[in-house]
Amino acid sequence: MDVCYTYYVSIGSNFNPEVNIRAANTLLSACFATASFSEVLRTEGIGLPYQCWYLNQMVRIQSPLDYQKMEFALKELEKQAGRKKNSRNVVLDLDIVEVDGVIVHKHYNKYPFLAQLRNTFNENTSNK
Repeated sequence: MDVCYTYYVSIGSNFNPEVNIRAANTLLSACFATASFSEVLRTEGIGLPYQCWYLNQMVRIQSPLDYQKMEFALKELEKQAGRKKNSRNVVLDLDIVEVDGVIVHKHYNKYPFLAQLRNTFNENTSNK
């Protein structure tokens, strides 16, 4: 029997965010056939020494990749999109938030929009 994990992954961009969020959706859909997406929220950067705005979204993915392989795949997608570490311009940020019902994002409580986006999947499920 094949193991399949359910991941919730945050998507964020503060650099040309409309274009980059759409591109992320295309990339993630191409890599993961099970990808389903939340709404998109506009949020202010939290904990930054400068003001900026992000677009944020969440994607639910079912995959046989274990946590380390999934994290590696997401960081490779960030690089492919043009992400440069330590840059104010975040082209694409992909972070695993939850795996099989367990919150794994170390700053989950610092970013209230993560719970808001995650909860949209519960609402979508209960309405069907």
